[in-house]
Amino acid sequence: MKILAVIPARAGSKGIPNKNIRIIGGQPLVYYAFHNALYSRFITDVIVSTDSPEVRTIAEQMGIAVKWRDSALCKDDVTLDAVIYDAIPKEEAWDYVVTMQPTSPSLKTETLDHAIEYAIGKNLDTIISVVNTPHLSWRIENGKKVPNYAERLNRQYLPPYYIETGAFVISRASVITASTRIGDKTDIYEVPEAESQDIDTFDDLRNAAFALDRQKVAIYVNGNNRRGIGHIYRALELADEFYVKPDIYYDINQTDSSVFGKTTHLLKPVNGIAELFDICKREQYTIFINDILTTSIDYMIGLRTVLPDAKIINFEDDGEGAVKADLVFNALYHDSELPQVKTGEKYYISGKTFMFYKPIEIREKVKKVFISFGGA
Repeated sequence: MKILAVIPARAGSKGIPNKNIRIIGGQPLVYYAFHNALYSRFITDVIVSTDSPEVRTIAEQMGIAVKWRDSALCKDDVTLDAVIYDAIPKEEAWDYVVTMQPTSPSLKTETLDHAIEYAIGKNLDTIISVVNTPHLSWRIENGKKVPNYAERLNRQYLPPYYIETGAFVISRASVITASTRIGDKTDIYEVPEAESQDIDTFDDLRNAAFALDRQKVAIYVNGNNRRGIGHIYRALELADEFYVKPDIYYDINQTDSSVFGKTTHLLKPVNGIAELFDICKREQYTIFINDILTTSIDYMIGLRTVLPDAKIINFEDDGEGAVKADLVFNALYHDSELPQVKTGEKYYISGKTFMFYKPIEIREKVKKVFISFGGA
């Protein structure tokens, strides 16, 4: 089966000048569409339609064919249908043509392949990428504003509401003309919200850059009556500071899930270190946080082996494994010979509600002092 990917990437973006070649996540924006097309299991050929010398250079360096776009097809009122039709090599017999816009950098190759597989399996003429965004919305009907819902419900109970993402349109080659890519048997393919970005504004560009640079975070923490549960509290406070939901692991042989309270964070029990290492090897976190009091050299070497590219950060680690961490925070101690160890009270993490308490006034003469140690 011959499947052609056509990537339209003209030079004249008015909203965001040079949009298709702007560096985002360390690569030009157009790179992500090129990469997905080249690494697809189904796409056999890739061509870019452009009037940009820079896009042409990037394409040629990545081994992608270039269709130089005529200026008549670069006007704002020209539909994408005409551009795609013009780019298709007519001397070849194509089964499907996949339109891939460079404005969706977060799309994963696996998602694209699943959509192509779905189109082929269902014998569809066309399939369009969409994202489900149910909201309480309104429309204008006969000059009046009317709701798009029958009953006001929380978002999770609203019926699906699909919006096209622009990431891809998969069309049977025989239905494509200069005025359409939509055949009689048309369906939609829902992509995850994280892959639904469509860059039209500078806010979109900033959000996409943030998403592409987003870290994959895991926390390993244990706490019990003997060790104390301050580690648990700190782990939950840390988890709130990331713009992702970290995977929070705990060893069922040391920690009962009840110590986490009613948190909605992602709690993941493991049965020993061996299982934790197996998961880490598969997940390849970019940041891994240990809050287990003391680490051994063997543990840290094992963790570094399965996460060679991760930044490993330990809290309150007075074990020999601390020398293998990228960063260690010991708020309870002062001074350390290790350069990666940060000590002192300024690194203490307290509950966020402390921000709203007025500090007490210390009496001039203090008669009694109560000292509470961790785990008390």
